[in-house]
Amino acid sequence: MRSTRLAKYKRKYKKAVIALQILAIWYAAVFSAALLTSPTGAYFNDSAEAMTKIPVGEWETDEWDKSSLVFLGEKEQKVEACEPEKIKVKLKNGGEDMKVTSSYEVYYAADGNPKKGKKLELETDEGTIKKLKSGEEVELTFLAGEPGNYKFKAYQVEGHPGKGELWSETITIECKKSNKTKAGEKEKVEEQPAEEAEEKAEAEDKATEEKDSKQTEETEKEEQKAEDKKQESDKAIDEKQEESKDNQEESEQKQQDQQKQSEEKQVKAADTKSESSEGQQEKAKEQEKSLSKEKSEGDKE
Repeated sequence: MRSTRLAKYKRKYKKAVIALQILAIWYAAVFSAALLTSPTGAYFNDSAEAMTKIPVGEWETDEWDKSSLVFLGEKEQKVEACEPEKIKVKLKNGGEDMKVTSSYEVYYAADGNPKKGKKLELETDEGTIKKLKSGEEVELTFLAGEPGNYKFKAYQVEGHPGKGELWSETITIECKKSNKTKAGEKEKVEEQPAEEAEEKAEAEDKATEEKDSKQTEETEKEEQKAEDKKQESDKAIDEKQEESKDNQEESEQKQQDQQKQSEEKQVKAADTKSESSEGQQEKAKEQEKSLSKEKSEGDKE
């Protein structure tokens, strides 16, 4: 119904709507033309000149100084020591003079390759490689505190075309004190007289027998304890079963007594009802006799 009215309204005022649209377009065109043709001016005019200077800085470059470090010496070192030991390696500059210093680190592993171990802390005067001239050598040192494997890791100067790092040979520190002690004890044992050794063996055998006997006794005690515990458990189960049986018999007897009492009550109730019925009958007979007697007396009169 509503849509019909709207359609009717649109058809009625269709021309007026078109006229209003045309008028609005014309006003918009006139207003735009006026803005385009009117003179423009700035309400605020201000200007300032700034004089600045941009300094040209000197930037460091990563240009390589053509130096090249290399470790000297054997492939592996083995040192026997049980106390802290100073380990050392030689490093050489096989290239041109170094223009900057470099650094090194020390790695440790109790077993295996130190490269996969941990990096150790260095003293304040350690860890720096001074500027080496071409062909100059330097000795790197470190105080090793415990047995194991050590390696020095040195860094090339910045810009070096290689990997930028190099590793020294492995330095292994071994402490054979424990091995010597064991060997000495073994020699002492061999020096003991045969009688002492035999007595010691007998004492050890006796101690072993006593230990085995004690373990056997403890095992037998535990088995006996377990058996006693099992018997007590079986006894408790039997007592519980007997008690349950007695309770069941008592319950059955009680039910029988209750049933018997119920039957007696029913019989008694039936007897009482029978007696009452007989009394009512006798009473009715007496009443009939009394009525017949009264009737007969009335007929006589």
